[in-house]
Amino acid sequence: MSTELQLTAAGTKAVLFELDRFEPTEDGRLEVRGRWSGVRGRRFVRPTLTTAGEHSKQRLLADLEHKPWLAEEGEEWVAAFPWDGGNGELAAASLAVAPDIEVELPAPGAGGGKHGPSASDPHRALRERELELVRLRRALERSEAALQAADSEHNETVAAAARERQAWKAEWAARRDSLAKQARRLEQQLAQALAERDAALAERDVALAERDAALAERDAALAERAPALAERAPVPAPPPMEAPVAVGPPPRRTETHWFARAMALAVLATALVALAIVLRLS
Repeated sequence: MSTELQLTAAGTKAVLFELDRFEPTEDGRLEVRGRWSGVRGRRFVRPTLTTAGEHSKQRLLADLEHKPWLAEEGEEWVAAFPWDGGNGELAAASLAVAPDIEVELPAPGAGGGKHGPSASDPHRALRERELELVRLRRALERSEAALQAADSEHNETVAAAARERQAWKAEWAARRDSLAKQARRLEQQLAQALAERDAALAERDVALAERDAALAERDAALAERAPALAERAPVPAPPPMEAPVAVGPPPRRTETHWFARAMALAVLATALVALAIVLRLS
């Protein structure tokens, strides 16, 4: 059961300490647990616990386990002090966390009643409201922090989605430009191939026309030479009359046979030249 404690130092009425636990532990220490309010911006020093028994008084320093003993509004605060049980029952104790902040603690293990201002204290209700206001303010701050974290995460998600979308747009634009360049290059290659094909067809048509003209010239030349060749062809001589067989050297060939052979050779050479021209043009 929590107990609201008053301060023993003057000028710190706005500071409140709500005690949750003050009792010995199994490891031989006195542990203080509670919640502070009205300490925003205050800096605590190493807590000091002053105990008073029947025959002695001790001043204990807090263990360094919970250092630096920061006090946040409405949050649990813990300090532990080494204690050997003393020379008798502990009657009273006071906790000091700053030169001007000190609270009186009840006997260890005592619970129940309220310690501090009496019920007739006119400031009691105000202090309770201030403590509740501190708790509500603390809850509001946590909610605001959570909301800010959620907003930050949402903004980061939106920004990441926008960056990803921009990256996709840039990638697709690059692909589109690459495909457009490839299409233009293929169109140019196709146009060049078609032009080369048309030029080759034109050259073929010219070669065929030249070949046809050469063949026509050859046919005309052969037609013109046919009568002359026919006129120059040798007429077979009539068979010789029977004459007495004379013994001696064989008779010489006449000049007519020699001329006929020369004309035949000339016609053959002309035919070969014409055939060569035709083969080169085709």
